[in-house]
Amino acid sequence: MRKFTIGIPAYNCGNTIESCMQPLLALDCLDIFSIIVLVSESTDGTLEKLQDISKSNRNADIKIVDDGPVKGVESAIFRLVEMCKTDWIWILSGDDIPANDWFSIVRNLVDTNYQMAIYQFFRADELGRPLFRHYNMKTLSQCGEWSFNFPQDKKRFLSKIKTTDAIFSFISNVIFRKSMWQDTRKDLYLAFKGSNFMHSMLLLANINNNVKMKVSGKALIFQRGGEDSFSKIDLLKRALMSFHTFGQPIDTFDYAERALIKSAAKREYPWYRCIKIVSLSKDKELCKEFLILRFSKFSRPLFFIIFFIFVFI
Repeated sequence: MRKFTIGIPAYNCGNTIESCMQPLLALDCLDIFSIIVLVSESTDGTLEKLQDISKSNRNADIKIVDDGPVKGVESAIFRLVEMCKTDWIWILSGDDIPANDWFSIVRNLVDTNYQMAIYQFFRADELGRPLFRHYNMKTLSQCGEWSFNFPQDKKRFLSKIKTTDAIFSFISNVIFRKSMWQDTRKDLYLAFKGSNFMHSMLLLANINNNVKMKVSGKALIFQRGGEDSFSKIDLLKRALMSFHTFGQPIDTFDYAERALIKSAAKREYPWYRCIKIVSLSKDKELCKEFLILRFSKFSRPLFFIIFFIFVFI
């Protein structure tokens, strides 16, 4: 089996980093992969906890890099790929918990002729029951698996997974070959904000040139941190991040494709979730911006009526 790299961007992950690392370090064959943790300027003891984990697992190939001031997840991803010395890399968020069978999933990928694979997020409660309905998403069958050859299958790919949670993040549920990244220009990549998968996919240099991709319903992640790591006030910023990213007028997507992607963002934020986000925010300008992106001018008045009923009555 080929050696692969797990790159972990970590910022204020003190409460989750041990749970994130534990399934990785529970294996007997720790020599088959390396772990690079890029720590931004955290204030909750993330770096110190990682140093303790490294000392307790000296037989594992763990590299901890202090990245200084926070530069954003886009910069972290770029740096992790640059530091990767193997053919394959998995970018795993420091607040996500891998599934127990993550290794068998990765092992079945890295010796194939795919260049990229997307796996389904599996957000679960303490009993392991999926919580997809919380996000208004449809699940892919755990046994389902599809292959796509780009560029000819791009529209089929978008249509297939546009209503699933698999589309919403480039972090934790995507494994790819470093060679796909080699021609990506840093100044172009860092110009985009947000970390969802679809905009990042376009910035992997060869995605439209003979790339073979796999989409699988298998669960690579047991529990997703994501939204739980945001404060109540920052939930609105997280929502705006998704909509700005999905709404980017990226030239490599035509109008119909962008419409598909934007519809997926709207599914991620159903009206009842929007009520929660808006009610917790005190920034009127950001609320206005979000509601313009999420609702048409015809549906906005209806949302305000429902919002008033739920919040004030």
